[in-house]
Amino acid sequence: MLGRCPFHLQQNTQEYVIVKHLKSKVASDIMVISNADDRAAARVRSSLREGGEAEFAG
Repeated sequence: MLGRCPFHLQQNTQEYVIVKHLKSKVASDIMVISNADDRAAARVRSSLREGGEAEFAG
């Protein structure tokens, strides 16, 4: 479960993405991860999107 609603998470995250063409990719990645049922599913989904092993802190 996320600590804030997905809308505000997306909104706040976009402030830190300074490369304009990456904003949609970051938004898409956050959506995939936030829609996962649990942390393990989020790792699998993120890994499949990147074509490799995803790294997460925590």
